[in-house]
Formats: sequence, structure tokens, C-alpha cells
Amino acid sequence: MSNLRMQTVRIADIKGAEYNPRFLSDESFQTLRRSIRELGIIKPILVRAENHVIIAGHQRTKAMNAEGITETPAYVLHNLNYADEVRFNQLHNACEVEVSPKAPQMRLAGTFEPGTFYRVKNRDIRIEALGDMNAMCNILAKLLIKYGDFGCPLCTPDGRVRVSAAYAWAAKVTGHDIDCLCLDERKMAKAVGYLSKQYGVFSYDMLEKKTYQQRYAQKKRLRDGRKGEANSNRSFLYEKYALDYIHGLPKTTRILDFGAGQKDYAFRLMREGYDVIAVEPYYQKPGTNDIDVAGNIGDFKRVAAAIERRGLFDIVVCDSVLNSVDSKEAEQAVIHSVIGLCRPGGMVFISGRSYEKEAKRIATKVVRVEDSLVKFYDKDNFSGIFRNGEWFYQKFHTAADIEAIAALISRKPAIYYNAQAFQIVACRDQQIDEERIIEGLRFEWNLPLPNGKRYGLSDTIEKSYRARRADD
Repeated sequence: MSNLRMQTVRIADIKGAEYNPRFLSDESFQTLRRSIRELGIIKPILVRAENHVIIAGHQRTKAMNAEGITETPAYVLHNLNYADEVRFNQLHNACEVEVSPKAPQMRLAGTFEPGTFYRVKNRDIRIEALGDMNAMCNILAKLLIKYGDFGCPLCTPDGRVRVSAAYAWAAKVTGHDIDCLCLDERKMAKAVGYLSKQYGVFSYDMLEKKTYQQRYAQKKRLRDGRKGEANSNRSFLYEKYALDYIHGLPKTTRILDFGAGQKDYAFRLMREGYDVIAVEPYYQKPGTNDIDVAGNIGDFKRVAAAIERRGLFDIVVCDSVLNSVDSKEAEQAVIHSVIGLCRPGGMVFISGRSYEKEAKRIATKVVRVEDSLVKFYDKDNFSGIFRNGEWFYQKFHTAADIEAIAALISRKPAIYYNAQAFQIVACRDQQIDEERIIEGLRFEWNLPLPNGKRYGLSDTIEKSYRARRADD
């Protein structure tokens, strides 16, 4: 065992991380304790060298404490950046990293004694089948290259890797040797059973949410790409559905672009002479990263004044906003605001990210692999991503979610899908409770800003909405 890369650390000397995004029920915790009693400690935890913070293995450490265990095997990692520290935590909280029918099939050359740890040379790690975890395997490989060993697969006496095969694959392709633990068939069956369980669920509720950081999701549309190439970030919703519809209407048609991002399509329509208001709470001053608070306040007030004087809008476009909310409350506020600001008989165009399409895309081997492709969802299909030094959130909608949103707008909505997204095109012919609309509008007109500030325009929009023209 002297050549193993794992170490033994005292549990009293390490501490948990504040960002651990997992909620564990009492029942799951008791199951985890039982696994330790029956099998011992078969999976090392990860610890950051500089501050002794647990990177991955919080719940196992708590269970060991409860069982009176004072020491644990661990990999102590050096010089982690915070984003990778979070990524390690997410990966080790996802059971598919440990045991998955999609994992590669791996075998270690030789025979092994149950209950023994081994250091296996890279030449003795063999790939028998590639499996279908391309994105996950590549992330593990990247982390191995940057930080060295952090995993210990479990193998049977004949060398079959039954747990952490994706990690064994990553070690093989990056030229790393690996630690492994051999278990007999009886204990391996128990280990696979325990490690296949989802010990708790992801929950981002305890993490700080700075809604204004969602602005980093805004794409530059309708602009030249590198070397004069056409920009590929065109809006499918606008290009495929909204523009064709708008161009068939008089230029006096009143249009609202709700959550307009960098306003590229709104500016285009304005240049064409259309009556458009674009509202984006986190629109930035051109050429800077500073939120244009004064300009955005002006846009909020223009929307309020327009509906008070002229009534609700003929068309409301809400492009890629529903996927950039950071809570269920925010999601509902967007939905109710968009519907409420469109006049009965007007058209609503909405797009967002499809949960099923995203899952299929990640599973496809030919996809370009990036860290952001692997998502870790909470119970509401929010995914927490660490970006630009802050947490950033994405909401993915199931087919049932999308149908429910569309049904709030219309009795006969049209729902479309492309590679990753969904689009709803619907004539507003459904009634929706006005108080729900006002609640949503008050939320949107009072979104948070840096330094603890808010827009503070809730009363403005409520007054205007209640006073809008009676013939709406």
C-alpha cells in the first residue's frame, strides 16, 4: 500500500464546505451509515490541502463521525481554483459518476485479493467498451490532468471495474496509474447497490443568489463573428417564428421584447420602423460590464406608461428568459408578466431550454465536450453553474412544464423544438387571474441590483396596470 496516492487524514482536522449543494434525508443518512458498517470505508473523500476543507465526501464524513470513526482515507488536492473545487463536489454528489449502465467497461490486468488496495500501472488498465458517458469522462480526464489522482475504483478479483469505471477510463487515456480496491462478489454487489443510490438531492437553495449575475447568459446576436463570419448566436425564436409574423403586420403594431438581453433584435425592428419597447433589467452599458441602471429604469417606466396610455401590447416576445431565471418564484413572475402584458387576442412568443433535449445532447458522443455540458439538476430542474467567480443558474423545462406554460396562454398553442430549446407561439385567448399578473409584474419591476439595491418600481407598474385602458 505504500505506493498508493491516497492518504489517511483525521476527521477532526477537516471541515465541510459551505457550497455543498445537496440535501440528505434522515433515511438516506441512515442508509449511508449502514453501508459504512457493512463495507467499511471503500471510497476516499477529497480534501483541499490549503484550508482542510472537504471538497467531496461531506455526507460520508458525517456518517463516519456518527459511527465513531476518527480517520478516513482521502485524496488531498493542491492549488485548486474555486470553480474546480465546486465541480469536484458536484461530480462526487452525482451517483452516475460511480455506477452507471452507460459507463465504459474497464478491466485491470491481473488477479486481486479481496479487501486489498492496489496501485495499478497505466499499461494494465484496459478499455473493453467505450460506453456512453463522453462528456462526464472528458471532465474527469481534464481534472486528472490538472490535479492528479482523486479517485479509487472498485474491482472484482478478476479485475473487472464495477465502480468508478469512468474514472478508470479517464486515467487510462491521460496516462495515469490508479489506486483501486478489490472486493469479493458479495461485497461488490452490496457496494454497487449502495453507490447506485441517490443520497439526497441537489438543492441550490442554500447558495447565494445574485440575480444580476444572470446577465452573463446574454448572447450577442446579429453581430459579425470572428474574421467577419456571420454570428451563429441568432435567435431561433425570432428567426423562425417571430420575425415572419411581425413583418406581415403594420409597423404600428405594438411590440414588447421582455427580457431583451443585449436588445439586438429589438434594435433591428426599431431600425425597420416598428413600435418596439425592449426591457432588460440587466442590460449593460455598451463596452462595459456595468449594468445600465438609469437606462433600464427608463425602459421599465416606458412600459408602465405605455400600458397606462395605450393598453396592453399586441405582441410580447420572451426569448431565452425562462432558462435564465434562478428560482421558481422568478420563473412564475416571468410567465405571468409576459402573459399579462399581452392583450387578449395578441401573440406571445416564448423560448427556453428543454430538459429532454439537453439530456439527449449530453448523451450524444459527437457533441463538442465542455464542462458546461454536464448539468446537475435539483428537484425543479435548476442547474447551478459556477461562472465568473459567482453562482449562475439555468432552468430546464420538461415537456410537461412547457405544455403547462403554453396552456396558460392559449387553448391551441403551437409548441416547437430544435436541438436544445423549445418555442411557444400562441394567441392569448386564456384568462389568467389579474392578481397573479400583478404579483409577477411587481417582482419583475423590483429585481435586485448590486450592493443590496433594487429597482423599486413595483408600485409604478401596479398603478399603470390597474389603470390601463378598459377596452383591453
